[in-house]
Order: sequence, then C-alpha cells, then structure tokens
Amino acid sequence: MFTELMSLIEQRPLTITVAVLSGTQRIRVNVVPKSLEKDSQINDKIAYSNKDKIAKVPDEAIKALTTPLSLTGTAEEIDAALAQALREFAESHLQLQKTVDPLPWTRLLFIMLIAVCMLALAARITNKQDF
Repeated sequence: MFTELMSLIEQRPLTITVAVLSGTQRIRVNVVPKSLEKDSQINDKIAYSNKDKIAKVPDEAIKALTTPLSLTGTAEEIDAALAQALREFAESHLQLQKTVDPLPWTRLLFIMLIAVCMLALAARITNKQDF
C-alpha cells in the first residue's frame, strides 16, 4: 500500500481513514491529500509584467491537488483493488502537480539559453543573406 503512495507522500502529506459502514460488512477507505501553502502561491509566481501573456492556473486545477480517493467494498474487494487504485491515484496526482508547478530554475535557464542561441543563429543567417 505505501509503496504505491510513496511518490505522492514525498510531495504532500496524506490522511488515510478506514471505517466500517454501520450495519454492513463493507469498508470505506479514504486517502486525502493535504493542501499545501505553496498551492495557493502558484499564481503569485507570474511576474506582473507577464500577467497579460501567461494564463493563471485555474482554481479548479489547484483544488484538484487535494481530490481524495474513496473506495467502498467488502474487505476482499478492497484487498483486491487497493494497490492498483492507489497506484493510479498517485500517478494522476503527480501528473497534475507537474502541470501546476512552475518550471525549476535550471530547466527555465536551459530553455532560455536555447532560445537565445536560436535567435543568435537566426540573426546570423539573416545577416549572411543580406550580403
């Protein structure tokens, strides 16, 4: 169970609850990702001068980072489905996190360096064509 969740636990704390539904032999398992302070600061990283060029991350996408997983079934059904459900849950949350996280500085600098090199190359080619 924790093997499937480890990649998500490294990104944000989780709350896990397990309860028997009253009057039944059914169990409910909830896995709830905790909201982080950095979630609410995602759009703050857009520089004021770029606010008209860069779209804000929608609030729904930010809230989706805390979407819980809830499974209900018999003990046997939960045993059979839990590992796969947790694996898919962790993968989808990590993919969503990647879409809302800003680029790491090293990646951003590398992308900027490539862009500058491409502009320099284009300028050099243009200057050669003028001769």
